[in-house]
Amino acid sequence: MKRIISLLKAWSSVAQIACQAWLFGALATPALFLFQTILERVAVAFAAAAIIDGLYHGHSMQAALWTGVLGIVAVINGSCTLLVNKIQDVMYLKCAQEITQRLMKVLVTASGIEHLDSPEYADRLRIVRDRVDVPADIFLNLSVWISTLFTIVLSFVLLWQIHPLLLLFILLACPAALFQGAAMTREIHYAGQSIADERLSERFRDLALGEEGAKELRMLGLSELIVGRYRELRARVTRARALGRLQHVRPAVFGGLAKGLCLGGGLLFLVYLLGTHQATAAQIALGVTLLNGTLSGSISLLMKASFLIEQGWMAESLLALLSYRSPLKQPVKPLPCPEKLERGLCVEHVSFTYPGTEQPALQDVSLTLPAGATIALVGENGSGKTTLLKLLCRFYDPDEGRITVDGIDLRELALEAWRAQLTLVQQHFGRYHFLVRETVGVGDITSISRDARLLQAVQGAGADAFVQRLPAGLDTQLGAEFEKGRDLSGGQWQKLAIARAHMRRQPLITILDEPSASLDPKAEYEVYSRFQQLMEANRRRGGILFLVSHRLETTRLADVVIVLANGQVVEVGTHQQLLDANKTYAELYRLKMQILEAQPENQ
Repeated sequence: MKRIISLLKAWSSVAQIACQAWLFGALATPALFLFQTILERVAVAFAAAAIIDGLYHGHSMQAALWTGVLGIVAVINGSCTLLVNKIQDVMYLKCAQEITQRLMKVLVTASGIEHLDSPEYADRLRIVRDRVDVPADIFLNLSVWISTLFTIVLSFVLLWQIHPLLLLFILLACPAALFQGAAMTREIHYAGQSIADERLSERFRDLALGEEGAKELRMLGLSELIVGRYRELRARVTRARALGRLQHVRPAVFGGLAKGLCLGGGLLFLVYLLGTHQATAAQIALGVTLLNGTLSGSISLLMKASFLIEQGWMAESLLALLSYRSPLKQPVKPLPCPEKLERGLCVEHVSFTYPGTEQPALQDVSLTLPAGATIALVGENGSGKTTLLKLLCRFYDPDEGRITVDGIDLRELALEAWRAQLTLVQQHFGRYHFLVRETVGVGDITSISRDARLLQAVQGAGADAFVQRLPAGLDTQLGAEFEKGRDLSGGQWQKLAIARAHMRRQPLITILDEPSASLDPKAEYEVYSRFQQLMEANRRRGGILFLVSHRLETTRLADVVIVLANGQVVEVGTHQQLLDANKTYAELYRLKMQILEAQPENQ
């Protein structure tokens, strides 16, 4: 019962979405389906019966007249079919657009990013992404189902008037169609088993066809491996899908046999009625047409219900995504965000584990980060540096403990107001294929048309030289896939990402999380130096600059160096203090210096 209620809710919800996507199509489609079904099943049956009756009684004029009516019905039916098909095409387009926009709005505007760590989210998105036409499919199938049900009820009434036992032949054929519903349930089960393999196979396909790994795949000779893994995964997917489809073979054979036997039995019974003068020739003609149409319609009705069950499964995934709400809570009465920092940030016994994992990313971390300071976070990959900054940006909330700004818990501040005080350059920056002015200007949308402000940010990122060489300067389209679009090197993309960070004026918190991986050491040092110059003005407001880099020579710019390992803080101090302590930081620093000193000898 719960499953039925869940499906009914899913059908109802997506039908509402279809109505909101295109109200005219939502009203016209069921009306046309109903009209067309009545024409095909009932009107044709009456016309055929009238023709037979006219011929049987020698009324040639009656037969000719109803033959003309039958021709008119055929023309109208053909026109309706063409019109319905065109309305369906538009309905699919409008529903796909509506669903895509809703998904984008819900998922892009989500406060946190924890859903991106969920395999369940990835599976649901995979189901929905290529089937954004599900609302249109469900709505159209519901329209067909309702119109078919109406004509079947009407046909039942007419057959009852000929002879009540005729209904028995239809009812005997119906259980065969119920097996289709069970087969559809099994097919859904097999399809669900293959979703993870399908996602992974798409990743291998994209690697083979895309630019991301093109050079490395060829240098390492990985083509056979990639193609082989793709073939193996697709074979598993195809096997699961084929097993699902094969579930319908026996029900289809049994259903066809049941329909044939029941139709044959019904026809024999009509012949018996004619032979015993219990029905006229016209009634027999009407009965034959209605019996065949109603048998097909009844079986189709039950099979269509099984299709609706499958689509209901996809609709549930769609509705789960559309109803997603981030677990990050907004305060009912948010406290005002500080306009300047007096004391700074305080991390108090913070622990955090990413959703779907067991190993804590941070364990009982406590730190005092003074206002106006430059903070360097140091540690090996996976030590917790980026995780700490994600919590600071409130992409996630701690599982335990809290982070405060001037004594106020971040969860007591309005999320948008807090993030407006932050600027971020991260290791995996966005490569936005917009105009250059838009790629940079999204850092502060209000200044996107102010060339002087944009050029200042570009210059601050050290990107002014190559931007000036672009054909249209700030108005150059980025992305080689566009006409007159220009692609950039990794370092140039990175400089534009840094320029975006320069667009936000006087942030309280500036985060540079491995922002210069594609830059040479000299350019990286210049980037950090420029940010420090900008931060000088922010120091009066208590602004804090966070540096995350594996290039430890840049940590000399920091007032405080924090060393993390396995999600825990192991050292805190100035650059010189940590060198003098001769522990983890000193060892890492010496290793880095040895590498730098050895580089000229290796060239």
